[in-house]
Amino acid sequence: MNLLAENLDKAEALSAEIASIIEGSRLNHNSLIKKVETAQLITRTAVAPLVTVNKSAKRKRAKRPIRASQQNHISVRAAAKPKKSRTSTELLSVSPRLLSRYDREELYEKAWKMPMRILAKEYGVSDVALAKTCRKLLVPVPGRGYWAKKAANLPVAVRPRLPEAQAR
Repeated sequence: MNLLAENLDKAEALSAEIASIIEGSRLNHNSLIKKVETAQLITRTAVAPLVTVNKSAKRKRAKRPIRASQQNHISVRAAAKPKKSRTSTELLSVSPRLLSRYDREELYEKAWKMPMRILAKEYGVSDVALAKTCRKLLVPVPGRGYWAKKAANLPVAVRPRLPEAQAR
């Protein structure tokens, strides 16, 4: 308990010193940061004994080491698939089967006008199926919470443009 009281006294003294520095003292920026960090460290150590931490929750699973045979397999696989770099003029490809069933522009417009649940009923599929279809057709849709924010008159995400795409 004495240690806690001492640390609290030190934290109060440091905060008073920081206040005097802010009021007009001409110390450089780095020393001010060090004093603030010291004050934060002291207050953390003063409060730390009162807080219990679940140590098992912090443990992370260690990765298995890669064997030599696996390493060769991975490097061969990586060499077999060179990464493609897309240029801005290259069109993205989507499934022709989906393109025959859905109009991308219409789906894009409707996705930004009404929630996915309501739009899915219109198409006669589940909202998850329609979201997957939008993903496959490269149609950007509003993120989680968009409609709630819009209903509350809060700022919402900017509507991205529909990327150009062609059938594979």
